[in-house]
Amino acid sequence: MKHVSSNALLISGTQKATTDYVSKLLQELFCTVQGCDQCADCHMIKTHTHHHILWITPEKKYTLETLEPLTETIGFSLEPGEQFFFILDNAQLLTAACANSLLKMVEEPPAGYHFVFLATQAQLVLPTIRSRCQLI
Repeated sequence: MKHVSSNALLISGTQKATTDYVSKLLQELFCTVQGCDQCADCHMIKTHTHHHILWITPEKKYTLETLEPLTETIGFSLEPGEQFFFILDNAQLLTAACANSLLKMVEEPPAGYHFVFLATQAQLVLPTIRSRCQLI
């Protein structure tokens, strides 16, 4: 399995483009044939059900409650070489309180954890999050 070099990515573009991009990236990481688009891993990634990925898509603005599954999951240690991805869809909807609750985790995540923020426009994401991400 490949490894992602950055702990936090901010991917901006249309909803479809960002989702397609991150799905392809994750398929290349988790699929044994690097994105065959046919296997169980590829299918689970496309349907947002893969056991090493937590997709969070808020109905409206993010709330601290929306982020509870993330904060619960990150408390678990991963095996050496294991990777886990938090995908935060519509990152432009993060409130200041939510962004602040994520800062320490995004800056210094436990080994193997990665954050991917998806947004329609990078400049709409709060600067506290944007400044800690590699922009794509």
